[in-house]
Amino acid sequence: NLLNRTLGLLKKNCESTLVMDSTMAAEGTPLKDTVEKLVEKARTNYESLSLSTACEAVLEIGNAGNSYMDQRAPSMLFKQGGVSAEAAAKDLVIILEVMRIIAVALSPIAPCLSLRIYSVDQFNSITWNDTKWGGPKGGQVMAQASPVFARIELNAENDVEEKVKDSKKKGKAKVKVEQPQAVAEA
Repeated sequence: NLLNRTLGLLKKNCESTLVMDSTMAAEGTPLKDTVEKLVEKARTNYESLSLSTACEAVLEIGNAGNSYMDQRAPSMLFKQGGVSAEAAAKDLVIILEVMRIIAVALSPIAPCLSLRIYSVDQFNSITWNDTKWGGPKGGQVMAQASPVFARIELNAENDVEEKVKDSKKKGKAKVKVEQPQAVAEA
C-alpha cells in the first residue's frame, strides 16, 4: 500500500520522475539511520537463521516508512505548493528508497514478492549489497503503481452467503452449513 500510495503521488505531482538522488534526499533525516540499523538487524538474524526475527526487522522498516509518510504528509505539502511541494517530492524519493530496501531485505524469504516490488522501482537484480542507501537516482522515471498482492477471495464464506440468499428467496427458514465432524477417540 505504501508503495502504490507513493507512486500515485509521484505520478500526479512529479510526472513519475524522481527529483533527486535518494542519498541527497535523506541528508539530515533520521529515517535513514533507522533503516540502516534495521537492515543490519535483519542481516544478522538471517545469518543466524532466526528468520522470524529477521522478518520482524523488515516489518519495522515498513512501519518506519509508513510513520514517515504519515508525519510528513506529502499530499498536503503538494497542495501548499512552492517550497512545501519541493519538500514533498524529496519525501517521496526517501519513501521509495525505503520500499526498495524492504524489497531487497525480503528477498531471502520471499524472492518473487521482492522482485515484484523491486521491478516497480525499475531495478532488475537483487543482492544484499542493494540494501545500502543510495539506489534511486534523480531524473529516474518510476513505473506506474500496480498491486503487488492479488485480492484474496474467501470462497467458503461466499458459498455460505449465497446459500443464505437462496434460502431467503425460496422461503426456507434454515440453511444447513456443513461443519467438520469430530474424530471419535479410540
